Amino acid sequence: MRLRMLLAGGAATVAALGLMTAPSSGADQESTGLQFGRSAQAWECPQGYVCFYSGADGTGSWCRSESSISDSSCGTRRSFFNNGYASPGQDHVRVYNNANYTGTMHGCLHYGWAEGRGNFAGAVNIGSYRWGGEC
Repeated sequence: MRLRMLLAGGAATVAALGLMTAPSSGADQESTGLQFGRSAQAWECPQGYVCFYSGADGTGSWCRSESSISDSSCGTRRSFFNNGYASPGQDHVRVYNNANYTGTMHGCLHYGWAEGRGNFAGAVNIGSYRWGGEC
């Protein structure tokens, strides 16, 4: 009986610790580094990330990452913001329709507030994207 109580108590402790270590950002994250959430304000995007939005002008739900994603589950998006760092050879983002950097390239996104944000020409599927140099 005592062993059963100890095991039950241990399981409750493990469950409580699991709840305490859950991310508090409110965003779901895949093992690839891709995150999802809802915009609190237009063009919300942390420094160092590329963000894609379901609505025009940086609105709606977003998906974002600070690394290249070869098989994105972002889905259909209407706007973008490359809020990366100025770094020759790695501060532009190429966006592709299909996984593994194939299919139609929707554009090469420059970085920064002035050149790195805008609307796609209609809704586009974000199948994959890769950080790289000038394009």
